[in-house]
Amino acid sequence: MSAGETKAIVVRDLDCGYDGNPVLRGLNFEVRHGEIFVIMGESGCGKSTLLKHLIGLNTPLAGQVVFLGQNYCAARGAERLEIQKRFGVLYQSGALWSSLTVAENVALPLIEHASLEREVIDELVMLKLALVRMDAYAHYFPSELSGGMKKRAGLARAMALDPSLLFFDEPSAGLDPISSRELDDLMKRVRDTLGTTLVVVTHELPSIFAIADHAMMLSKETRGIVEIGKPAEMAKQSTHPAVRQFLNRWPRGQADAIKTYDTN
Repeated sequence: MSAGETKAIVVRDLDCGYDGNPVLRGLNFEVRHGEIFVIMGESGCGKSTLLKHLIGLNTPLAGQVVFLGQNYCAARGAERLEIQKRFGVLYQSGALWSSLTVAENVALPLIEHASLEREVIDELVMLKLALVRMDAYAHYFPSELSGGMKKRAGLARAMALDPSLLFFDEPSAGLDPISSRELDDLMKRVRDTLGTTLVVVTHELPSIFAIADHAMMLSKETRGIVEIGKPAEMAKQSTHPAVRQFLNRWPRGQADAIKTYDTN
């Protein structure tokens, strides 16, 4: 990172969609180094679609995604692979290989992408598992883990190559409130101890208020960004009724009341 550089991710004029049909259009936003940035909005607004386009599972219809100063959309071959090594992804299900132990799952990226002796890989695996408090379960299979444990094991694997960026797709999905809170605390600890930048897709309000430095709300109606800001401030001061309705859990059909809501 060059002196004075503060942006981990820069997205410019991004169109996301399938078979040439846009789901989201003209997205422009930035994510600062070392922050937790939440992508939020109601079901069907395109949160997971945006994530898939950011990490390269789908090709954008137009626009740029720049990670750490490198244009990921334009990169090909070895250059694209090098960029991919700089970010990790925790998928909603954890996406662990059921036939491998927790330790073997975490070792996979290191075996594939790092030229290290097996003893070194094993040591790194245990360090990553200790960071997420899963070292005692290294030899368990995914079927023997709870939902929260699978998420933590998946996070350890996502961090295997010491990425600068981590992406999370609905990390609290399927978790009980206690496990969800523990995962929130873990994400904050990763950011605080390692300086990692986190991008989190979620509609879970407790998590949004607990972890987000900034949040971006997407709209199904406009197919774009409604607002970006600090969640607590947006809940009280946003000039967009839909934002305050979402963050305050107001029922649908109260748009008039929301527009006249007294924020003082």
